[in-house]
Amino acid sequence: KQLKMEFSADINSLSSLLAESREAEGRSSLKTNQPPKVAEGTVVRKPSDPVSIKSTPSTNKSIWSESEIVSEDTFVDLSDKRPCPRYEFCYKQTVGTEDTILGMSDKTPLTSDCSHLVIKVHFPGYSLKDIDLKVTSQRINANTKTLKLLTYLPVKVDDTNGKATFDTKKEVLTVTLPIVHEF
Repeated sequence: KQLKMEFSADINSLSSLLAESREAEGRSSLKTNQPPKVAEGTVVRKPSDPVSIKSTPSTNKSIWSESEIVSEDTFVDLSDKRPCPRYEFCYKQTVGTEDTILGMSDKTPLTSDCSHLVIKVHFPGYSLKDIDLKVTSQRINANTKTLKLLTYLPVKVDDTNGKATFDTKKEVLTVTLPIVHEF
């Protein structure tokens, strides 16, 4: 008889928990039927409507508005149909014997401990004089008459202290850039 009473008490406790859960669910469904509050720059879209941006006048003291700031994407020529050459990103790390044999430093093989980003771009049939190279802290742009590489870099780099070499036998452009660590 005592076992039945404990069991019924457990059932009653479970029932009250479920009732509370149903009440909370009912309250949250009432909240979701209300329209969302629109903050500055929030995109509001119904499935059938085109995308529109509603923004309120800014109260901050910005010098430029968002529409006046030119992004790098505006310089991308979308009509340029040249194919992208094969390329790869590698990381370079300066290590000594105390790192590799003795394990005395706290360097790891992670990219956060690397000092340089190495970009290898394959330009078959071209020489160094045929390649136009531009590097910013976040992008690389390498072009020839028939190939075009324009891509973001995986890390922020110091574009003023980089080095580029061209291997004429392998027809590979190698760009080495110091990584800017922001921590």
